[in-house]
Amino acid sequence: MIIGKDIPGGIIGNIIAGIIGAWIGGKLLGQWGPTLSDFYIFPALLGSIILIFIVGFILKLMNKD
Repeated sequence: MIIGKDIPGGIIGNIIAGIIGAWIGGKLLGQWGPTLSDFYIFPALLGSIILIFIVGFILKLMNKD
């Protein structure tokens, strides 16, 4: 909803992308800010946005052919 893109796989794909993005954000950006279910919200949000941009870019390149 934040960047207006969707991951293939519907709601399950979006949930998986969010969880993986949260993990990546936590590893890359560290642990800061408020927490929710042992996830730090700001790094999780930024990691999810970065992951969706990367996946969207790769899918766009693959569909160009």
